[in-house]
Amino acid sequence: MKRIVLAASFSLIFLLGYGQQSFISRVGYSLSPNMNYRVLKNTNGSELNDVTIRNRDDEESMFRSLGAELKVGHDFGNHLNLETGIGYTRMGYSTVFTPTFGPLTPDEPDVFRILFNENFDYLSVPLRLIVRTSSSKKGFRLVGGVGISAGFLTRASVTSIEEMISGKRDRKTVSSSTDYNTFNLFPEASLGMDAELSDKLTIHMGPSFRYGILNIIDKPINGFLWTASFDFAYYYAFN
Repeated sequence: MKRIVLAASFSLIFLLGYGQQSFISRVGYSLSPNMNYRVLKNTNGSELNDVTIRNRDDEESMFRSLGAELKVGHDFGNHLNLETGIGYTRMGYSTVFTPTFGPLTPDEPDVFRILFNENFDYLSVPLRLIVRTSSSKKGFRLVGGVGISAGFLTRASVTSIEEMISGKRDRKTVSSSTDYNTFNLFPEASLGMDAELSDKLTIHMGPSFRYGILNIIDKPINGFLWTASFDFAYYYAFN
């Protein structure tokens, strides 16, 4: 994550210089806390698959992550903007195991709960249309957007978090051995508000939602990832 933020920062500095003499109207950078989960679908109608899905729905839950995106856009007048860029996000879901009687592991009797996070790290290239209302006297605008992102899976991993009775947490992450599909498409929608700090600087806040329409694995039970985010973005305009 630190490397991605550093690379995005250098890219933003480059675009600030390049954008002065190009078609780029604005550049920006966003950070987003995310809530992630998945939808399971039975592809062959098997009753056993239906039971498995119900059991997994009972055992698995959402987990939190962070996303970041470098944005570039072109304004079509005062109300429309076409935006693209490159982003990073971690998607997935979580499973919690707790002992019914006694400790989970005999060699570590202090462990009382283990969380397993199935992580899917994506680099994404979005294309979205942004619509803004006229600016109010105080410099606020309502903003809505729709688009689609091409997602490229850079890593699938499993993070295990052992929680101890003493309050200690032991965290380990290993690469997944499962053969997941490496490409996905994520339609998205967003709604929020812009605050104009000056003629050049704007901050944006608002929720967004994206859903993967391609399954992550070719199995009788398919998985489809989604994430709900609250975006904090900062824009610099060239015009």
